[in-house]
Amino acid sequence: MADQSSSRQLSINAFFFQEIKDDQIELAGIMARLVELAAVPAVLLGHPREFCDRLAALRDQLALHFALEEAYGYFDEAIESAPRLHVDASRLRGQHAPLYQEATTLVERALEATHEDQLHDAAQQFLDFKRRFEEHEAAERTLIFTAIHQDIGVGD
Repeated sequence: MADQSSSRQLSINAFFFQEIKDDQIELAGIMARLVELAAVPAVLLGHPREFCDRLAALRDQLALHFALEEAYGYFDEAIESAPRLHVDASRLRGQHAPLYQEATTLVERALEATHEDQLHDAAQQFLDFKRRFEEHEAAERTLIFTAIHQDIGVGD
């Protein structure tokens, strides 16, 4: 039987995970409504102010989302147990500022839209942003799962 005292353990900060859960719920709700607005031109044209307001809410929620990940060391403990993943973790952290800046630019463009085509362009840019953000989030989840399952040895 293996000595349990020498095995690595990943601790879980319950407060952090509740904050992340609440953040994810809020972020998903904002994104879902933005997709409803952006995906159908007639809906978008009927609600341009709401589209701008929701983009601003998205930008603000992203600020909280990224701050939570960075403040609570979302990757830190897993990466300490799996140092080979450090490059990927650094790359993903490095995407936070550009993603936030892109969301800020989306808000500005939507607010400055004076013609239908500009509003539709802003909607398409949001949909493109959403895809990139979802890819980023999926890569973060993959990194954490890899660290937990392969390097920490779940199920040993």
